[in-house]
Amino acid sequence: MKDLRFSLLIGMFVLAAASCTKTSRDTFKDFMRGGEIIYPGRADTVLVRPGLNRIRLSVVLGNDPLVTQLRVFWSNNSDSLTVPVKRTSGRDTVDVMIPDLKEGNYNFAVHTYDERGISR
Repeated sequence: MKDLRFSLLIGMFVLAAASCTKTSRDTFKDFMRGGEIIYPGRADTVLVRPGLNRIRLSVVLGNDPLVTQLRVFWSNNSDSLTVPVKRTSGRDTVDVMIPDLKEGNYNFAVHTYDERGISR
């Protein structure tokens, strides 16, 4: 019985060693061409204040200083509004007023962008 266990252990070791292949440790360099990508931080909280044929979104941003503009999309991304962001120390709140909305249901998507136009 001990010989069988020992034989199985040796067999598993041989199979494990045979299944290992030499790989290039530089595989990650294929993904790093052009430098690493740094994404701006997400919006932390969005407060919604509805009104007559309009809506006001108060977007609370995190502490990421990379965020330079904010875009709000609605109507299946066919309509959008871009708002520049001026950062101060700490958390900032950006108020976005969207006028001329017809009565109905809307889904809003808020994206943050840095100065290079990279989105989060």
